[in-house]
Amino acid sequence: MDDIRERIEFLCDITEEDKNNITILVGIADETVFNHLNIRCRGFNIVICEGEWAMTVQSISHRSRYGGEVMEFSDTNGASFTDTRLKEIIIRRDKANFGNYLHEMVFAAMHEGLPRRLREALAWYFTLEMLKPYRYAKPTYPNWVIDLYLQPIRYLVSVFGVDFAKDLALGSIDVDDSLLPKDVQRLFLPE
Repeated sequence: MDDIRERIEFLCDITEEDKNNITILVGIADETVFNHLNIRCRGFNIVICEGEWAMTVQSISHRSRYGGEVMEFSDTNGASFTDTRLKEIIIRRDKANFGNYLHEMVFAAMHEGLPRRLREALAWYFTLEMLKPYRYAKPTYPNWVIDLYLQPIRYLVSVFGVDFAKDLALGSIDVDDSLLPKDVQRLFLPE
């Protein structure tokens, strides 16, 4: 937890005890990512807000033109999201659980050269794998996450293995996505 406290910004009034608890939670999530993927979530600030209004403001303020397309933050009532352009992880303190912290930190730690959809699929896969024994710590997610991200990435892992997925997430290998099934190819498409 060397510099984690310095990278957390609180946009809400909370007690010192709550700040310490969040700092510990972020530290545990960072350590979990390191233990599983051998990489740390560095270079990202973690912004903690509270309430639906604050999350809506954060979502709207992080929307921008990115590569000619509007970045997608469709659920302003969500618990967390990561803005790779601004290098910020946004967490809604009153709604997020450990799984939300972990998911966003996994996403942020991945190789930046991967398409956003592929990073999201890998982040969901690794988050859920890490939290298998801890079902109450899992983040909630809509059903479309299963169809869009989890099913294709689980297929990729079943064919090539977990080590392949880890190497892909870390940018250690290149993949000719044209050889993969169509639903897996969608993950490699640019946004």
